[in-house]
This record gives sequence, structure tokens and C-alpha cells, in this order.
Amino acid sequence: MKTTSSKNLTPLIIHGTNRHITIDSRSIAEVFERPHKNVLQTLDSLIEDGIISRLESMLSDYVKRGKTYRCYELNEAGFLKAMPFIGGKQSKEGQKRLVDEFLSLRQRLDKQSKVRESQAFQMVRLSGKDARKLLTDEIQTFIDYAKSNGSNNAKMYYISIKQPSNY
Repeated sequence: MKTTSSKNLTPLIIHGTNRHITIDSRSIAEVFERPHKNVLQTLDSLIEDGIISRLESMLSDYVKRGKTYRCYELNEAGFLKAMPFIGGKQSKEGQKRLVDEFLSLRQRLDKQSKVRESQAFQMVRLSGKDARKLLTDEIQTFIDYAKSNGSNNAKMYYISIKQPSNY
């Protein structure tokens, strides 16, 4: 299999935000070494035939030398469905590079998401600890008040108060 040295590789333009990963048809054309108009024809056909849904692709445009051209933004599923139909001089290498890049970006986004979830969990946990401490302090104040006023069962108040709230 013919491989391209890393110095000659076109930088991949894969966007990833909020767990949504997209690539545009111009990047696909570059990596697969196919004219962009041919990639557009292939994508038009796949969308028309229902292979790629409108949810997996978005028609967009770009400006080059003052003229507006159309292109597609494909999400991960749309790209993976289109890939076998793109062809081109570097189809095998292009498929490998783009799939590897999608997977790498997916892993980075998942890791970022887990970090955010962990941070959110820690904030909720600390908030809960603060709320429980405030409640416990207030119950203790009430128990001290009850003891000072002659209650014989003041130590049982904590259990009676806490049980209904399920803290």
C-alpha cells in the first residue's frame, strides 16, 4: 500500500464541539485526491438516494477568489456512509486517516465530557455536603434548645427529623 509521508499530508479539518464531529467535503476531496465537484456529485447522489440523511449532512458554502461555492458538512455517520463511495487516488489512505482522526477526536471529546461531568458531580457533591452540614447544625441547635427546656428525649429528635428528609 502506498503511503504518504507525514510532511506531505494535508491537514485534516475535522471540527468537534459538544460531541458533534463534522468534516466538510473540501477536506474529503483533498485527502482522497479527488476534484471537489466529483465529491459533491457523489454526496448529492447519496443524499438523493437516502443513503445519507439530511440530519447527517448540511449544505453550506464557502468563498474562494470572490466567488461563492457550495460544499457539504458531514457528521461522523454521514462521512462513514459516504467514504466507500468517494474513491480517488488515495482512497485507502484517506479512509484510514479520516477514520483515525474521527476516532481520535471522539476520544478527546469523550474525555473532555467526562472531566466536565466529574467537575459538575464534585460541585453538586460539595453543595450537598454544605446543605447537610447546615441542616445538621440547625438540628443540633434545636436539640440543645430542647435539652435546656427539660426534654428527656432530645437525642431522638435528630433521627425523627432526618428520616423524613432522607439526607
